[in-house]
Amino acid sequence: MRVNKFNSLSYFILTVTLLLGVFFRIYNLTIFKATIPFFIIVTGSYLFISGDKKNYFKLGLLVILLGKEANQYTYILLTVLLFNTKIFIPFRKPAKYLYLLLMVGFFSYLVNQVIEINLLAFPAFVGSFFLPASLFMVTYRYVDEEMKDDLIQYYMVLITILAVVAIIQFGTLGVTVDRLTGGTTSSHTLGFHMAVGFLLLFGKLFVRKTIKKFKPHEILLFTLIFPVMFLSDAKYLMGNMIIGSFSIFLFLYIRKWLRPIVIISVAVGAFLGINYIQNKYIQLSVKSEVDVSYVSIRFIDSAKLQLYLKTLYLPINEPTVFLIGSGPGTFLSRAANSRASDTMDKSVTIGEGQSTQVDSKLPAFIPPFTSWITSKYAVKYFGSRWYGTLFDFRSSVISFIWEFGLVGLTIFFLFFKDIFKRMSRIKVFSKKLESDAFFLQSFIVFYILNSLLAYYFEYPETQILFWMFLGSFLRHEFDDKK
Repeated sequence: MRVNKFNSLSYFILTVTLLLGVFFRIYNLTIFKATIPFFIIVTGSYLFISGDKKNYFKLGLLVILLGKEANQYTYILLTVLLFNTKIFIPFRKPAKYLYLLLMVGFFSYLVNQVIEINLLAFPAFVGSFFLPASLFMVTYRYVDEEMKDDLIQYYMVLITILAVVAIIQFGTLGVTVDRLTGGTTSSHTLGFHMAVGFLLLFGKLFVRKTIKKFKPHEILLFTLIFPVMFLSDAKYLMGNMIIGSFSIFLFLYIRKWLRPIVIISVAVGAFLGINYIQNKYIQLSVKSEVDVSYVSIRFIDSAKLQLYLKTLYLPINEPTVFLIGSGPGTFLSRAANSRASDTMDKSVTIGEGQSTQVDSKLPAFIPPFTSWITSKYAVKYFGSRWYGTLFDFRSSVISFIWEFGLVGLTIFFLFFKDIFKRMSRIKVFSKKLESDAFFLQSFIVFYILNSLLAYYFEYPETQILFWMFLGSFLRHEFDDKK
């Protein structure tokens, strides 16, 4: 009964909050900003003390759809505080790779203090990356098969509500879905959740070969996913979603020598097809028509491509950085950029289509700081206009390579390799586990592709979902089967 009450209450809260955001733009009201963190702390503490971990984890899934990073970090910090030492699980696969990554990052941080004193870099990165990763530890420890299924169904209902409200917003106001100016959520995070919903449903469909066993809200969501993604102009997310799902399918059923050819064909076809459909048939889109040749020319001259090229030459230009990194929180990560207010253009939105530039978003007692390696290789890209996800300098993968080096990158690769290996083994036990394996593998590919283009390993909204899903699907009960 308590589970049903919590579900009903959270569905109501999400629906009312989203609709108020659409029609009254409550997200910038001080009372809203103060109320939600208080709600998270009180509700989360009550659920934890009462031993209701299932609903505690559901609260995290609700929080990521309520907007504002302050709410999401409140949940993350509350989790670390309440679970305390329970966030540390035994030093064995797959968690041991995260422990090793933390140790390698700290070593790189210490070594680089000899080159430049940057004491706040590592603590800032721990807050933006490793603290959210603690959700992997607690879900891995506590989530069982039944709880995992309940969490997935709960999340599916939440994003179905999100999709319906997004359609209402566009149909009634004819404006893009953007929480910053009063809406359901930003187009990127809305598209992200729609894509995750598609991967979950596609995994079921791939194994069962029918939608007859889909629940009503799953059928509704499956119907709304592509319209919502097109209307929110989430093209790169749609492309990565298609590549993520079909790449796993191809690796299972296509001969090895054909895989690269087919994957490249799917990627190019997805990009061109999505743009063609949107430009030709979806005239109501809030975005202007995309000229593929213009995009290509702009990308060639973009900060993102230039940084990709600089990364390729990193072994030659900075061999030490290539090996052990410049240290977490020093090069283009969100932790690094948060303190680089002396060289970055920073702005805050003050209304629809309006913004004003500010010197720093940091408290006065935290001094701005730009690392030597940022000043040498990337500072010129901060002052240029941001042309969007495909063109600007933001990329978790790029910053990770520079900050952790080859050693850290290898450890992170082994972490995901171990997950793929585990899921490939457990899928033989049942059709249901096969569906789980297909989803998690395609979800990881999708997430890494997104991280090539943006800060998905540092956005709290996406990280909460990513780490909770990884821990839930890799739950400890399978340890004896791997």
